[in-house]
Amino acid sequence: MLSQSASRAIIFSLIVFALCFSPVAAQDNFRDVVEMSLEIGFGGYFRPGEWTPVRVELANHGESLRGRLVVRPETSGRVVGNAFSRPIDLPSGSQKSATLYIQARSFPDSIRVELIDEAGLSRAWRDGALYDIGPHDQLHVVIAGPNATPPGLSGAHVGGVEAQQVIWRAHQVPELGAALRSLDMLMLLNIDSASLSRDQVKAIRHYVEEGGHLIVNGGPSALITAAAFEAILPLSPSGSRSIDDLSALARFIGDRDALAGRAIVALGELDASAEVLAAADGLPLVARRRLGAGLVDFLAADPSLAPLADWAGLNGLWLKLMATRPPHPAWREGFTRPDWAAEAVANLPGVDLLPPMQALCIFLGAYILLIGPLNYLVLSRLRRNGWGWLTIPLIILCFTGIAWTVGFNLRGTEVIVSRLTVAQSFVDQDEAQVDQVLGMLSPRRATYSLTLPEGSSLAVAGATSPSSIFASNTIQTGTEIRQASRFGAQDFTIDGGIFANFSAAGRIPKPAISGGFTLGFETLESGRLVRVYHGALRNESDITLRDVRILGPGFAYRLEGELAPGDILTLSGDELRPDLTDAPAQPNPLELFVTVQTMGQSPFSGLGRNTTIKQIQGERYLRTRAFLRAESIKERQAAREQSFLASFSVDQFLSDGRGAGLYLAGWSDSWARDLEIEGAAWSAVDTSLYLIELDVDIELPGEQVTLSSDYFSWMTLEREGLVGNGTDNFSLFESQSVEFLFHPLPGLALDEVTRLYLKVDRGGGYAQMLPLEVYDWEAGAYEKFGYREGDELELAAPAAYLGAGNAVRLRLEYNSGSGTARVRRIRLEQTGRYHRER
Repeated sequence: MLSQSASRAIIFSLIVFALCFSPVAAQDNFRDVVEMSLEIGFGGYFRPGEWTPVRVELANHGESLRGRLVVRPETSGRVVGNAFSRPIDLPSGSQKSATLYIQARSFPDSIRVELIDEAGLSRAWRDGALYDIGPHDQLHVVIAGPNATPPGLSGAHVGGVEAQQVIWRAHQVPELGAALRSLDMLMLLNIDSASLSRDQVKAIRHYVEEGGHLIVNGGPSALITAAAFEAILPLSPSGSRSIDDLSALARFIGDRDALAGRAIVALGELDASAEVLAAADGLPLVARRRLGAGLVDFLAADPSLAPLADWAGLNGLWLKLMATRPPHPAWREGFTRPDWAAEAVANLPGVDLLPPMQALCIFLGAYILLIGPLNYLVLSRLRRNGWGWLTIPLIILCFTGIAWTVGFNLRGTEVIVSRLTVAQSFVDQDEAQVDQVLGMLSPRRATYSLTLPEGSSLAVAGATSPSSIFASNTIQTGTEIRQASRFGAQDFTIDGGIFANFSAAGRIPKPAISGGFTLGFETLESGRLVRVYHGALRNESDITLRDVRILGPGFAYRLEGELAPGDILTLSGDELRPDLTDAPAQPNPLELFVTVQTMGQSPFSGLGRNTTIKQIQGERYLRTRAFLRAESIKERQAAREQSFLASFSVDQFLSDGRGAGLYLAGWSDSWARDLEIEGAAWSAVDTSLYLIELDVDIELPGEQVTLSSDYFSWMTLEREGLVGNGTDNFSLFESQSVEFLFHPLPGLALDEVTRLYLKVDRGGGYAQMLPLEVYDWEAGAYEKFGYREGDELELAAPAAYLGAGNAVRLRLEYNSGSGTARVRRIRLEQTGRYHRER
């Protein structure tokens, strides 16, 4: 028989064995009773650094439980830089769906979504694959009804890149507008829009207002598709009728062939701000409405039904709608340089985190005096020089205690929040879009929680692309972004003297700062048009703006003094007019994703991509050396603003992208105290930039005029072997080519064109043959204009070379010789008249 002690040892071992393995068995049982499935991103695709929806379907066949859905670095690896979670309540027998929003990194394999209960146990988990979309590629989503066959959109993209198309059903639409920012186009087709929740409809609207492109299709299902979106549509359907000819759509894309066949088109009332792009017998077939920074297009017919479903030009229709998007100002691409945002956060003008140099010198002097001469004199008088072994350590300990106590008190107990905000408002909207970077500077190592207002999103800044010591955020992996009714970061730890950086986005009521202006034109002897603006500004808000600039296409005007509450300022055409320059055509918004910016280059080194920053800063602009050596409070404030501007404003392709628009840019040193920080009191250092679109009416001239290149926008249709080039400063190697499509800016297309002028400036490099090919819209093919010397082409009978809306296509192909063919710039002009009512 076993001894009593041996029996006890065996029983103890069995108990330990059971305790070690019972949690694993319990978790396995939990996973048996909780089923989980995932829908990640946009059909598995995502854009690195953007909010990506992760839809989770859950079924609980066991006991009721509460917990949270989590994606975390511990189980998803380097795919995410920090954890994301949202609470979930699963009663027994329930089936629920929830959407978690994450920001993922490039080149991941998969993520793991876990259901963790209140005790910290993982009740269920599921892995899902992710596929990253390059910043230059297009991503389109079609929200289609259950019986709809969506048209193909994979061919709708700018030249040299790819487009991915994803099909969603209504229940897959996220309720966070920021989660749709990855999309280049969103289409509604034969859906019951009443099945969408209020937050889903709001998310789609916010997506458009912040620069998105929404296409709503009509046909037999127009009424139910449009029901939830009537407030934003260019045409509100009220009925339908059948027609036998859609050739107007073919003409709209420049196709001379007929498009016959019976089709049902939606009828309705046009919005006052709508523009009819194509019509048949007075019936609008394509109508457009601008909404904030984005567009809503309404196609009256159903592209999934004949004759459009069988039309070879359907892909050309989507390209035409994309190509005619108005340009976007340089500041609308979001925080593309997080390292510069972190640089701005760390710059605190007027806040000295170190003790005054004078006090430090006095302290060190007293220490040296006491531990040296005074200590020696006292001990000598007492004839106790040997006591130095005791007095010196005591003096050191006392001064150490004094230094620690004084230093601790100097650092205080308050957290300093360094916050930089850009608020953008638009003429036709009641809300302003807000984007922020904020850093929390802790006086000592401590744990905090941060909560944003309802409707705002919060992310750990720099978590997706750490590129410097400033952008590498020390709280990345240790922070969990919780997404309930409000976004927040819970129980994260900050070391003393270290910034914890976040980014935030939301919406606020539109500031009551506005302006009404008229855009007129002066015609030079050459016929070239010069823009001239005149009108008035009104500040009916309680905000005082300093360093105010009025920004127009190619110019900036500085207001004298502040724009204070109650101010009304009248501005004349002598003040608001650009200098006459040789400016390129403006890029289509889709092209702005093509050029990948070099993160390490200073935006203040004179590389030509900082025009907007220079214009906003004016005489306060600091070049690279002055920026690095900024010492005074005024200079440090200017450096803080420039770093912030550099984080989201880049003049790609040497263009400010303002179209014919007019904007107010002004700074403020305050912002609402709308954060909640648990763990300490806090104070804020605020810098806020307001970018306000001003209302502009266009008065067209009556005489013959010439539109120069800056009155056009461009988009590439094909690129072979080229990456990230615009119309200026590129080279073609052997067998490379590029095809450009130009459109006049919205509202500025001539009614009659009598002359077309094209110039391909080779910069003197004419040794290699580079023929210019211009598209003949009547023949449906390119016509080659070969030349070896010279770089200009003037066509006095241009009708065949003008597509719908006076579009011009040209192609450059280098297929002979060796080396490279350099192109310094491409310019075009159209001469003619306006006949429409003015």
